[in-house]
Amino acid sequence: LLGPTSRDSAEMAPQQAPQLPVLQALAQYGSKTTLLLLQLVNDARIPTSLVPNLTETLYCLIIACETPIPGTPSNQHQNLSVECQQWVETAVMSPTLFAPLVELTQRQVLIHALLSLASSRSRRFKSLIQDLHKVCGSELTVDTLLAYA
Repeated sequence: LLGPTSRDSAEMAPQQAPQLPVLQALAQYGSKTTLLLLQLVNDARIPTSLVPNLTETLYCLIIACETPIPGTPSNQHQNLSVECQQWVETAVMSPTLFAPLVELTQRQVLIHALLSLASSRSRRFKSLIQDLHKVCGSELTVDTLLAYA
């Protein structure tokens, strides 16, 4: 994915809105990309050194969908933002992902935390993804994620 990069993605300010072709590609491949990124976070075999890259990519995907492009109809932006929320919800609700999250409410908390922390450009987004990876690897308990609610 194309997008701004930085060491601390959670502190990024939108410097330039993404270009329309990038958003069109997101509209086409966003669902698969979101699912793939969350599958990798879910996989305890992925080295923790790769988690920051996954975090940055997922963050950029969510922010790109929420950042309006000057000169495009607002409904096009709103549609992509809603689609992005659906991609995250579908991936998190997948029964093959996040086995430690056995209760529906736990998954709902995760969805809300992912979307709200990314939207607010919070530093906690990065921590949430790292903690989620550790929960999936049985290094932390689910209660750790519930603290992000």
